[in-house]
Amino acid sequence: MRIRELRIRNFRKIENLTVAFPKGLSVIVGENNTGKTTIIDALRLMLMPARDFDALRITEDDFRSGTDGAQIEISCTFCDTTDIEEAHCQECLVDIGDGKFEICINARVEFNKDTRRANVKMWGGETEGGSLPLNFFDRLATIYLQPLRDPESGLRPGRTSQISRLVDCLTQKDTIPIPSEPTGQIVFLPSGRTSPLASHCASRRSSSTRRKTPTFGCCGCSIN
Repeated sequence: MRIRELRIRNFRKIENLTVAFPKGLSVIVGENNTGKTTIIDALRLMLMPARDFDALRITEDDFRSGTDGAQIEISCTFCDTTDIEEAHCQECLVDIGDGKFEICINARVEFNKDTRRANVKMWGGETEGGSLPLNFFDRLATIYLQPLRDPESGLRPGRTSQISRLVDCLTQKDTIPIPSEPTGQIVFLPSGRTSPLASHCASRRSSSTRRKTPTFGCCGCSIN
């Protein structure tokens, strides 16, 4: 499946915006302070679970000014779904006719003035009140590349470099050889790495299927 549409309301400077993503590579271009990062951060909220290292943490500053804390509403629609994906995401299915379905997930964020914290509620499908399928986010192989403010530091070889993080998420588990007989050596698999991001990437891989990885950064978005 791939992302077909992203809808945003009352998120930072965006009052109401619908972004359509064609199949293949999508690039978001615009002048400074026009909402490019807001679109990327909306994707982070919808595609990454709260426990994720790169997940978006909503703060009071994210609510649109001049609206007295109006609720943030974001929805994400996936198309070109397979039968297996539909079976695992029944709570999120939307009937589009002719026996075809799309997957839709929604988020509503309210600001609690007493606790000064944002409360995020997410559900799937057209009717509010449901919940997302168990392990829904584990079926999305996603990585967020932060803005490269310091190329020398960001591209420096190492486990925490941006290129290393991307390659690690794109690497299949079965590319690491596992000895069939005891050899006296210790073999470190991705799930055993100490890096939080490496562990996060490993947990998102499926042992039975190879998924394409949506990759997005500060100025572009590729949804495959």
